[in-house]
Amino acid sequence: MTIFNGPPTSADHNEPIAPELRDVLRRAEDAAGIDPIDIISGGQPKETAAIAGARRCAEET
Repeated sequence: MTIFNGPPTSADHNEPIAPELRDVLRRAEDAAGIDPIDIISGGQPKETAAIAGARRCAEET
């Protein structure tokens, strides 16, 4: 069974990672034999994710 550590509570993005990403990491762990998996930066809260995405788009133009 894959062990996931993190994200740390001190990380800027400390929300749980998406289930889809967890599945990808689990399959990679199975293929590579890496255990545990340390997550150092997690998901963003929904309200700040939209703001950050809009900010990145504005900076690219």
